[in-house]
Amino acid sequence: MSIRFGILVYPMPYIRSLCAFLLFSSSVFGEEFEVADGLTATSAVLPGLVQHPVMACLDDQGRLFVAEASGENLKKDELLAQTPALIRLLEDTDKDGVFDKQTVFAEGLTFPQGALWIYDSLYVMSPPGLWRFTDTDGDGKADEREELVTGFDFTGNAADVHGPFLHPNGRLFWCHGRKGFAVPDSDTGQILYEGKGARIWSSSLSGGDVEPFAGGGMDNPVEIDFTDEGEILGTVNLFYGRPRGDVLNFWAYGGAYPRHDQGQVVAEFTRTGDLLPPVHNFGHVAVSGMCRYRSGRLNRSWQDGWLVSHFNTSQITLTKTERKGAGFTAPDTQTIFQLLKPDAHLTDVLEDHNGDLLAIDTGGWFRIGCPTSQIAKPDVAGGIYRISQDGESYLPPSYPNWNRITSERVSQFLSSKKDWIAERAITELAVRGDPAIPELRRIINSQDSSPTARRNAIWTMARMKFSEATDLLYESLTDPDPGVRQAACNAISVTRTWQSIAANEPAERDIELERNRTISGALALIVRGDEPQVAREAAVALGRMGEARAIGAIAGRLGRAGDDRFLQHSLIYALIEIDDYQGTHNLLTSENPAVVSGVLWALEEMPSSKLQVLDVLPFLESRDDKLRETVYTLALRHHEWDAALANQFFRWRENWSDGQKSAMESIVPAFLDHPPMRDFLTSLFTSPDTERQEFGLSLLSESPSKVPFSKEWKPVFVASLAPDASPDTLSLALDAALRVETQDLTPHLESLLTSPDLSRIQRVQATRALATQDSAISAPAFDLLVEILRDETDPIPRREAISILSGSKLNSARRERIAEVIHTFGPLEMASLFDLFPVLHTPEQAKAVADAVVASPAFANLSVSRLRKLFEPYQELVGTQIENKIKEVEEQQAQREERIESLIAGMEEADAENGKKLFASGKGTCMVCHAIGDIGGKVGPNLTTIGRIRNSRDLFESILFPSESIARDFNTFEVTLEPSGEKQIGIIASRSDREIELIDPASQSHFLPADDIQSIKPLSMSLMPMGLDQTMTQDELRDLVSYLLSLK
Repeated sequence: MSIRFGILVYPMPYIRSLCAFLLFSSSVFGEEFEVADGLTATSAVLPGLVQHPVMACLDDQGRLFVAEASGENLKKDELLAQTPALIRLLEDTDKDGVFDKQTVFAEGLTFPQGALWIYDSLYVMSPPGLWRFTDTDGDGKADEREELVTGFDFTGNAADVHGPFLHPNGRLFWCHGRKGFAVPDSDTGQILYEGKGARIWSSSLSGGDVEPFAGGGMDNPVEIDFTDEGEILGTVNLFYGRPRGDVLNFWAYGGAYPRHDQGQVVAEFTRTGDLLPPVHNFGHVAVSGMCRYRSGRLNRSWQDGWLVSHFNTSQITLTKTERKGAGFTAPDTQTIFQLLKPDAHLTDVLEDHNGDLLAIDTGGWFRIGCPTSQIAKPDVAGGIYRISQDGESYLPPSYPNWNRITSERVSQFLSSKKDWIAERAITELAVRGDPAIPELRRIINSQDSSPTARRNAIWTMARMKFSEATDLLYESLTDPDPGVRQAACNAISVTRTWQSIAANEPAERDIELERNRTISGALALIVRGDEPQVAREAAVALGRMGEARAIGAIAGRLGRAGDDRFLQHSLIYALIEIDDYQGTHNLLTSENPAVVSGVLWALEEMPSSKLQVLDVLPFLESRDDKLRETVYTLALRHHEWDAALANQFFRWRENWSDGQKSAMESIVPAFLDHPPMRDFLTSLFTSPDTERQEFGLSLLSESPSKVPFSKEWKPVFVASLAPDASPDTLSLALDAALRVETQDLTPHLESLLTSPDLSRIQRVQATRALATQDSAISAPAFDLLVEILRDETDPIPRREAISILSGSKLNSARRERIAEVIHTFGPLEMASLFDLFPVLHTPEQAKAVADAVVASPAFANLSVSRLRKLFEPYQELVGTQIENKIKEVEEQQAQREERIESLIAGMEEADAENGKKLFASGKGTCMVCHAIGDIGGKVGPNLTTIGRIRNSRDLFESILFPSESIARDFNTFEVTLEPSGEKQIGIIASRSDREIELIDPASQSHFLPADDIQSIKPLSMSLMPMGLDQTMTQDELRDLVSYLLSLK
């Protein structure tokens, strides 16, 4: 596919009105774009009609409803108080493809992010809930509004509620990010659902029957759309954290998805094994709105591709998917459109009724959570663009008058190739109800009706509550077309749940239960032998129906699911929902390891779970890798199994098999806070076999928490910490020493500090181990650390030395010596100033620290209030020096735009190859925190593809003023520990119920037990310090940015 360049223009009839508008508005004629060959882009709206559109939808007459932001970056409380946003109705009165009339349809909203027209009302997600707006008098303004569902928390950064979207089966769906929720019953106010994780939600059109559909630890599911068969695909931001991955995802019912570093949130979800994977990972692009391109009119090869708008790069991509088992794969993704206008941000894309595409640009206002800039530019307005065939005149669609069409004629539209007409026909027939049943029966039973018509007839019946509709759905389970069978399974899953049947009166309930028994027999046949995607949907239906008689069919297909993770998931999840513990438990006798693995997960997760350690021990040594992994994972969830697992390991006395060793490596470290497992570890340390002793050290080094020391372990440590021990054994012993609580090893660790046979990094390891035993480190250890700071240029041992000193007890004499070398501190290292010097003891110390701080390029990153407090006792000596520097920095920050512009101006001469060498050499210390490929650290955002999403201005702004441009999920937090009140500052790398991992400014990880955390407070500063640019010349800085821009 070739790309052509162009200029966004308006049709000639509007040039005159446009010229008048340009007297007080920025020009749109210079807005260049790139678009796929044969296409062009024009403005789809007259100038001035919209300012900051976010997302939009069309009604069944071609009117465009636009969710529009106020252009202000407001937090939750401000949004609730001001409700500044609105829904704007746009109309194309002369049918030329340009919307020329606007009406404020609804106002007084917080932050609407989506709109959906159904029959006679507009449904909108605007936090904290789902709203319905109706215009009863036809004046283009909603005179009725109702909040149907509420309880979805938000912060104002747009990672909250999006939608809603109408499923073919008639249910509303919407997305909610990882913000937390407490969803009440609309009648009683009782909380139905409460949690933290991101989810896809569903309800009836009235807002009743609310239920979560799927979810995970990701940050922000943005939008979804549906296949003809009812499957749900959608865009998700921060599906992966480090490195960031924004994805196209297939949402399976009951599915639990990443992120892997959000263990505490993921723990909310029912698991069926590994977290489910995405369809396609775009990388760090900030995906936004999306849709399925149903018609493919602009390019027939694009039909049914998934169009995705990218906020960062102002691109629209098209991803083609193929079925892979019960899931999807994406063999091809291509860019079909890109706005090149500075500060353009595409937030949505939708298909017009004539097959053109409409792209929504929100402009430059948004900055809360914006990954490209923290500088709001509300004066940069957005727009709506039409992507169409180049040289082709706009042909307006024709709209049926539904009020004058018979049900027979309406039913003929079910086979329409225009999906928007077919959808309106489905809704019309469902509203007409019983009179439409004969037409639907005719379509279902006719050999002449197309699969499309039969499938849409099923979607119509899914929205009805007639017994005849249920009978026709049952008949459709044997339709020759797999798509029709799949749709029928989906319709049954939402209309025949055990809860809906149980709600009937006793006599009717018995009738409906018998009908379900009949239906479940047909569904079981589908599970046993149908196409994977159809079997998946049938399993969903059986689980929601609670049909225990289908357990055998489900287990049988589970044993033949192979590596089809989505089919596995749906089958296991069905067993969980059926919740027949004994019937499922009986399947543990299966000789098929895939069946046993799935059954163990079902037994663990079903509501009536009574899973015991004796159920899993027989499979601890299984030859099947997947089954063993299941056993390990379940064991780690049950710390009450400690004694039984330890006893099992004791029984493995002879030569260990690979499976036995794997089991111990996976389980023992996590249980070392329990006496039975420490007893087993003691048996390894007291063994005469040195391999077992070293294996014990290896297990101990992997413990996630500190372990009480046992005197029986000391001989192994003493021998392994000897200077003449092998390097591998010594390194292993040092790692293990970090995990134990004892001072018995102090003399042996200290002896390593002065050993001439050890490298400096080994001696630093010994110092780190000593520091974990006693915060008052020894004189030899302190001397080594100061020596490193004085002489060493490698950032890794320097970082380690500062980290150890920052956590140690330092007297006045030791601070004097640190003051002597503080002038060597780089920008990252200077972040530890206040840890090393909470007070200054002498005038000499104050002068040395002040000189170093003033000379440091990181001065601007230091807290002014803390600096003034630190030097307050020595005001006469250094006060003027500090205040002058503060004033100088403030003046530099006031001129930041000039600095950035001057750097950009010289980019044409920049040398990317030299920039690559600068990064690899550690110049500027970028690689301490950032990785490119396999080189560098993991504290800051991964830069491997940074050139795809950032321009030179963004990068210079991030380097010069890092706190003005903080990438999402790299915010800095202050964690207060109890009972000491100790405060630690850093980035939260991961969370679980047991602990958080905090990465400090020296790039060291600290695992803080959840029980010891008093509070966690977000800070507005970046962990990346200012001043890194001052470690390089301007030319070197340009070279570095040129290299980063080349990384795509």
